Amino acid sequence: MTINRKQGGVQKYGEHLRDDPDYGRIHELARQLVDYLGPEVLFPLGQAVMRLLTNKGTPPASWEKRLTTCFGEAAWKDRFYTTSVDKGLFDEDEISVEKTAGFKEINDYMVERLKTIFPAVHPKPYPLRNSQNVPLFLLIFAVGNPNKKATNLAMKIADHLLKEALPNTPSHQ
Repeated sequence: MTINRKQGGVQKYGEHLRDDPDYGRIHELARQLVDYLGPEVLFPLGQAVMRLLTNKGTPPASWEKRLTTCFGEAAWKDRFYTTSVDKGLFDEDEISVEKTAGFKEINDYMVERLKTIFPAVHPKPYPLRNSQNVPLFLLIFAVGNPNKKATNLAMKIADHLLKEALPNTPSHQ
């Protein structure tokens, strides 16, 4: 993670996470940006997170650790996966785990997580897509300053950017 005040925000690249899963990337962001107005979080949705979430069964332990660190809690497993028990051929219980979360659910969850530590988070992140229109990153606008005037101003700026400067984004049409 880099903070570049001249460019006006927080920039995160790839999946460079701390080794301590209890610390969490999200808490590191909050600690560094408490008094900073208008951070932008570049969240690696399709670039990293979607690749770590397996479709059948839960991810390997090392991937789970990275995801837990990324989200700052282990509750993502319950939000992104469904466990079902079916009767097998010989009447034994067969437990299956499947991913039920897509881009929207992960987007909503990340915004929800950021709202637990920032005074304000814009509800509609800007998806940065590849040539096949697949979201690779989410640009999330958050406010680190708890002052109501600063929060309102930052949200107005984010609204302007999302509605005026970036009018043709799929999530903002």
